[in-house]
Amino acid sequence: MNRAMRCLLVPALALLASLAPLPVLAAFVDNGDGTVTDTVTGLMWDKCPYGQTANDCSGGSALRFTWANALVQTVALNGINYKSHNDWRLPSIRELESLVKISLTNPAIDDVAFPNTDLTQWYWSSTLMVHDGSVWAVFFQTGDFNTLDMTLQADKSFARVVRGGQPGDNFDILAPDTTPDPFSFTPQVGVALSTVATSNTITVSGINAAAPISIVGGSYSINGGAYTAAAGSVNNGNTVTLQQTSSASYSALTTATLTIGGVTGAFNVTTLASPVATPPVLAAAFGATSIALNGKTSLTFTITNPNAAIALTGVAFTDTLPPGLAVATPTNLTGSCGGGAIAAAQGAVLVTLAGAAIPAAGSCQFSVDVTATALGLDTNVTGNVTSANGGTGNAATAVLGVAQLMFSGPTATGTGTATATMSTANGGPACGFTGGGFVPVASVPSAPPGGVSFPQGLVALQIGNCAMTGISVTVTLTFPQSLPPGTVYWKYGPAAKGAVPSWYMLPGANVAGNQITFTLTDGQQGDDDWSVNGALADPGGAGVSAAPPPPAQAAPIPVLSSFTSLMVTAALVFLLAAMFAPHAFRARRQVTHGCMSPGAIDRATHTDPGGPLDAWVR
Repeated sequence: MNRAMRCLLVPALALLASLAPLPVLAAFVDNGDGTVTDTVTGLMWDKCPYGQTANDCSGGSALRFTWANALVQTVALNGINYKSHNDWRLPSIRELESLVKISLTNPAIDDVAFPNTDLTQWYWSSTLMVHDGSVWAVFFQTGDFNTLDMTLQADKSFARVVRGGQPGDNFDILAPDTTPDPFSFTPQVGVALSTVATSNTITVSGINAAAPISIVGGSYSINGGAYTAAAGSVNNGNTVTLQQTSSASYSALTTATLTIGGVTGAFNVTTLASPVATPPVLAAAFGATSIALNGKTSLTFTITNPNAAIALTGVAFTDTLPPGLAVATPTNLTGSCGGGAIAAAQGAVLVTLAGAAIPAAGSCQFSVDVTATALGLDTNVTGNVTSANGGTGNAATAVLGVAQLMFSGPTATGTGTATATMSTANGGPACGFTGGGFVPVASVPSAPPGGVSFPQGLVALQIGNCAMTGISVTVTLTFPQSLPPGTVYWKYGPAAKGAVPSWYMLPGANVAGNQITFTLTDGQQGDDDWSVNGALADPGGAGVSAAPPPPAQAAPIPVLSSFTSLMVTAALVFLLAAMFAPHAFRARRQVTHGCMSPGAIDRATHTDPGGPLDAWVR
């Protein structure tokens, strides 16, 4: 026996000594029915540990139980009138110790009265250690006794049941207790609709026998097993967890009530509060960024429900089209919106929706054609979209440009029909012709430069509704006949900012066949007002200069007569003499004034190949 065991044994023996004295030697009688009677105490014992069989206990094997299960098994034995008796019990520690033969070990029990006793595990008693809830047990290999934790599944031991005894000496009989200690479950709030809620786990305590368990409004799990709603039994130390499905309504309470041995505990679950619906979102969009005057395009409305779990009802809005737009004929109304009523009459300026229902996280869409009745930039702003349960939402905006990018007409000179077209990359959706036509040369206050004619007349361009950012437009004029070589685009207006209007040739114009193409930039040369104002004016035309006179022919050189030739020769000789005379005079003066050495004079008198210089001078 180790020291720790001795430390436990001393106070335990003192406890036993304080009780009634035990007989020194028991006398056992084999009853021949699997039971043995102690003639001293009057106790009748099961000859074999529970699980072992045969008259000598050599069959089967001893079964191991937790303490609670050992109590339950004892009750079950009485239910089957085990060995013709129904008053079996788990022995008290005093009763169990009465089987120990202190003078023996391995086994420390009468092996004749109790043959083949399994000595590998402790044997349970029914006696509790009051201060810590442990249970006394005996180890029949050595005769030691100790306490075991009755709550641990690992602490499983053997059981040998007993019955009867001396009158008034029932030892420590433990009556079955199936009423547990109170237990409770933590309420849960804000739980999502129709979801499974799982409770906290409780541990059953305060019972020494199997207790009935049942539930209303949910299901339970014992020791982490499968959930069930059927009634059953639970033992001391078992763990229990509940589940229930939350309500399908907001702010609703549901309860699962668990009953163990007559004690109840409620698991309350409350769903989350009803969310507040947010308003619908309206969007509007034209099918094109720009259309021509009297042209058509679609106007599409999209309504979105931003609520993930709430349907919107009574959705409505009104759209009053801006001046210059109207519902087209036919309307070409397509789409629908949650069963709502859509109104858009031909030629009207109102588009309305009323009474639509949009599901949670859903949307609807419909469109109607509109036509342009005026040039310019049309900004369509709807009324605010509303709903019965989500309140008032936004107003939607859509922008459409109405631009005239071409016009045609007869030329002022009667040559046929001419066409003007334009394009722009930065002018905006409404940038286009706001006026223009083909006009005669006399429409400008100054005559063209001399020799310049305009066989197709002039064109007067007015371009407007453009962005005021210095935009550029490219204009192409197409005439009924090919333009002659040398055609250039002449402009009438200020050639420079602040200059007096005059005729000038516009740089960069390109002539090809019957077309002439040029580019105008707002506020630059070619724009008559020289202002960056989103508008350009351009009177001008395809000018042709008059044909230049043919080059003059060279006159024939006359043939001289012999006499004339002689006279010309003499004149040339006289001219040469006049050219050399000053040179000889200067040389003479140098000789007479002593400015030359004799050698120099000598060289001077031989320089001219016509003779001595001094003789030519004399």
